[in-house]
Amino acid sequence: MFEMERFLIRLARKTIRITCFEERSREYCKDFIVSDELPFDYDIVISKEDIQEETKNAEEQGAYASIELTAIYRKIVEELINDDIILFHCSAVRINGKGYLFAAPSGTGKSTHVKLLRKYLGESVVVYINDDKPLIHVTELESTVYGSPWNGKERKGEDTDAKIAGIAILQRAEKNSIDPLSKEDAFPHLIAQTYRPKDPIKLIKTLNMLDHMISKVPVYLLKVNMDLEAAATSYHGMVERGERSGTA
Repeated sequence: MFEMERFLIRLARKTIRITCFEERSREYCKDFIVSDELPFDYDIVISKEDIQEETKNAEEQGAYASIELTAIYRKIVEELINDDIILFHCSAVRINGKGYLFAAPSGTGKSTHVKLLRKYLGESVVVYINDDKPLIHVTELESTVYGSPWNGKERKGEDTDAKIAGIAILQRAEKNSIDPLSKEDAFPHLIAQTYRPKDPIKLIKTLNMLDHMISKVPVYLLKVNMDLEAAATSYHGMVERGERSGTA
């Protein structure tokens, strides 16, 4: 009889048991694996039907992740919504102890912009949390971004977290600029980068969490080119501004 893989990981302070087919799924999650003896909050079991369903949507999958890995993360994220935790597509970093999110459609250049920030401020100052699909825990007082193994093609990120102090919606432009966005203007941009479950109850819960998050966290429209000056624009316009105003 075929023996399935089984292991426990810790994500956003939740312990999750995973049962799956591929040994490489365990390897992919190795930095987040915890002792098998720990009690777990969620039990994720991957079936052949899960693989078949993900295969139908294969064109949407990232090249760095297998169909099974995508199926695992989808099932995890669907469960974590129950604990006010959502998946947000962005590059998340920690600067001066606070979390900053750079969100944009794929191919816009958010990862490139973060690399410019690391060059401008130093790699010890700008620390990757997750360069693709971090998790965000939304509470009444604050929102916290957490790393996960699903961290992009270049695997940039680690098992760490930070309170979110600012979110930048990235757009390409010839001239660098950054301006605060109203909650109403920010919401459609952020919805587009948030995992939206098919279940209507969970979808409403997700949208409510997103709405609450941006009522507490400043959101900016960041127009940038690919010059180092772009990093200075985002740092002074978001990080320093937040520190001066006391929001960061």
